[in-house]
Amino acid sequence: MENILQNPRVGMVFMIPGKTETLRISGIASIVRDPDLLASKAIRGQAPKLAIGIDVHEAFFHCSNCMIRSKLWQPQDRPSL
Repeated sequence: MENILQNPRVGMVFMIPGKTETLRISGIASIVRDPDLLASKAIRGQAPKLAIGIDVHEAFFHCSNCMIRSKLWQPQDRPSL
């Protein structure tokens, strides 16, 4: 949260296991304290005290080439730890 207060610019990459495309967004983050919004996000009756909202400025899909080449979703091709 301190990072958002100092520099609200954010970027996120969304990946779905097994899919090769990714969604990338960038925008401005803010800390949300709206009681109605927080109440709508309750889990097992417990609402969060804060949330992070993002005003999206850009959103686009990335091609899947890097995911295919990396074999990210193929466990047999991962290095052993």
